[in-house]
Amino acid sequence: MLLLFLYFLLLSVTFSVFGSFFLRLLKICEASHPVYVLLSGMVIYGILVWFVIFFTGFNFWWQTAFFGMTVLFFLLDKKTRKPIGRLVLHFKSWQKKYQVLWLVFLVLVLFQSTNVSSLPDNFSYYIQTIKWANEQGLVPGLMNLHPFLGQFSAWHILQAGVNFGYFNDINGLLVLWLLFFAFDKLGDLKKDAPSNWIAFLPLSSFLFLPFIDSPSPDLAVILLSQLVFYLFIKNYRHPVKNEILILAILSIFSIFIKLTALPNLILLLIIIIKNRKYLGANIKKIFVLFTLSISFLLIKNYILTGYMFYPFSFAHNLFHPDWQYPLPALQYLSDLGAKEAYALHFNHFIFQDFIKWILQLGWHLLVNISFVFMLVIFPFFIKNKPNARALFLVYLLGLLYFLSILFYAPNFRFFLQFYFFFFLVISAVIFKKKYIYLINVAGVILFFLTFLGLLNTQNLSLRQVLIPQKNLNVKTTEYYKDRIGNLDYYRFKYSRDYFWETGDAPLPAVQKKQIDYFKQYFHFMPQRRSDILLRSGFYPKNTN
Repeated sequence: MLLLFLYFLLLSVTFSVFGSFFLRLLKICEASHPVYVLLSGMVIYGILVWFVIFFTGFNFWWQTAFFGMTVLFFLLDKKTRKPIGRLVLHFKSWQKKYQVLWLVFLVLVLFQSTNVSSLPDNFSYYIQTIKWANEQGLVPGLMNLHPFLGQFSAWHILQAGVNFGYFNDINGLLVLWLLFFAFDKLGDLKKDAPSNWIAFLPLSSFLFLPFIDSPSPDLAVILLSQLVFYLFIKNYRHPVKNEILILAILSIFSIFIKLTALPNLILLLIIIIKNRKYLGANIKKIFVLFTLSISFLLIKNYILTGYMFYPFSFAHNLFHPDWQYPLPALQYLSDLGAKEAYALHFNHFIFQDFIKWILQLGWHLLVNISFVFMLVIFPFFIKNKPNARALFLVYLLGLLYFLSILFYAPNFRFFLQFYFFFFLVISAVIFKKKYIYLINVAGVILFFLTFLGLLNTQNLSLRQVLIPQKNLNVKTTEYYKDRIGNLDYYRFKYSRDYFWETGDAPLPAVQKKQIDYFKQYFHFMPQRRSDILLRSGFYPKNTN
């Protein structure tokens, strides 16, 4: 935990340096909130890592070089130290009781970050994606080895740029930054509680816990979307150029983390159109940033999957490299989300399917019913409130987005950004400023109780106070090398229940039963494009 705290400090300093340079390049005022500066630094750092992995793995030496430059500029350039200094000043300006609450969150987040993750996606492709980014970079046809590796989220690319081969805990740092921002906005509740709903974020923070101890892109989308919604509402009637540019940076980056953040880009478009005369030349800055980012995304998709517009298959004949993932298998994977959610074997949506979806067991039942309930009541809570039009636009976008994913992959993780938004705005309307301290105390208590519920006492040790555990609890001795055709790959010695699991195996890694499944039903198996260089990639060999 102590080592992780120092790591979080190092990342904060690093992103402060990169954020200061980036915002000065865009000519954004130095008075921007320090959390905006840190997040902007995170974005530009991620883009630079993204550029490097087009050519090679972003290994320990690249990381050392980047952090070395960070320390040098931090010591030589006073302006790069300002965001960290302002964070300290903001913290000192809070009442003591809120300082204590945030410090409690700090300790709990640090401890949760040291735990072993329980998310299935962490076992299947999070760790492997980061490993490929560290060791090889973007590899042609990587999706042929494991279909989930075609995603290669910008969040995992960023994580690969700062992990030193051990830490995959950037989600915990992001939670702390957003909670800091929420506590910092408590004073604005007096002016307009519904528009400053983000101050109620600690109340819902216990729901972040399952995502903190893994590099889940879902949590990044949820949290960054809250800031996008906040900035959209704040600048809808009274635009501020600097804040709209921050909105643009976060919106563009969030959709490259995961396409579920696409509504953020729509909100950005709305705010640009509404304020196009006011923004003037700043629209060109936004356009350049978007063009650069979308170019990276399309090239990344083409390299990994052979489809420039992955996960969609349209225009697949426009470019047809030898490593292109087989179209029937891609269509199968696209349909898999809806089939699992509705327990269907066909591709359409009817009312009975909606009932099946909403009445799923466990967490799904609670989240699905409460979300539909909030969709119904939300317009009544914001009626006649300040910024009601902006609040309603976010609501309308959330409603349309929800209806659209019902036909594709209605997993509750895909609409959680709107779930939190609706919940927090309704909470702000009900409780306002009067009960905010009690609300924050309740948030800490819920966070602590959920932390205890998720705590794996079997893996608990005093060593965690100093050094965090790795994100997986699978020993390297549980893997061994196998071969199919010209592909040497690593798999588990013993069969695993989870079909897609690869764990922290050496590269390349895949389960034998997964290879056999695609070989039997889709008539292809992954093969290396070169017997010499692993970085040359993989192609789908026809087995008919």
